[in-house]
Amino acid sequence: MEIRTAPAREWGRHGLGEAASALGQLADQFRAAAEDEGRNGVRPQRSWGQLLQTAKKYRPFALFGCPSALLNAAGLLLPPLLVAGFYGTAAGGSFGFAFRIVSLPMALLGTAVSQVFLAEASPVITSQPTEVSRLFQRVTSRLLPACLALLAGGALCPWRFPWVFGANWVEAGSFAAVLSVPCAAQLLVSPISNIAVLTNRLGSNAIR
Repeated sequence: MEIRTAPAREWGRHGLGEAASALGQLADQFRAAAEDEGRNGVRPQRSWGQLLQTAKKYRPFALFGCPSALLNAAGLLLPPLLVAGFYGTAAGGSFGFAFRIVSLPMALLGTAVSQVFLAEASPVITSQPTEVSRLFQRVTSRLLPACLALLAGGALCPWRFPWVFGANWVEAGSFAAVLSVPCAAQLLVSPISNIAVLTNRLGSNAIR
C-alpha cells in the first residue's frame, strides 16, 4: 500500500501524474527534514566547503548505487519483454509466470533475511568491525540450504508444473528450471549485499 503525503496527493489530484506525485513526496521529505533540524530552535550552519566535502565523501552512492539499481531493475523487467518480442506473447506469458513462481523464495525469505542482516550488521560494524566477516559467513551458510532446495525444486519444475497448473504450462516449467539457477544465486547474494553499503564499498555492489 502506497502512502502519500499532502503535497503528493494534491499534485496527483490535479492531473500532474505519478512523476509530479513523486516530486511532491520528495519535497515533503525535505520539508520534514528541515522541520526536524529547526525543532529545537537551533539550525546548524553549513558552509559550501562542508557540503562539497560531504558530497565528495559519499559520491560512490551516486556513481555506483544508481547504475547498480538501474541494472537490477532492467534485469527484472526486460527479460519478459524480450522473450515476448522474439518468441511471441504466449512464450512471454509462460516466462513471466515461471519467473514469478521461482522468485517467490527471494520475495519472502530473501527480503526478510536482508532486513534482519541490515539491522544486525549496522551496530556490529560500528562497535565490533572484526565480527562483520563472522556474521557474513553465518548468514551465508544459513542461506545456502535454501538455495540448494530452490535448485532441486527447479530441476523438478518441467514435470511438476503440468501436474500442478495444467498441461498448458509445460513451457513455463522449462523456463522455471532454467530460472532457478539465477534465482538461487540471487537468494544467496542479494540479502547480504547491503554489506557494501554499510562498509561504503559501493564499487563491489555495482557489479553484483
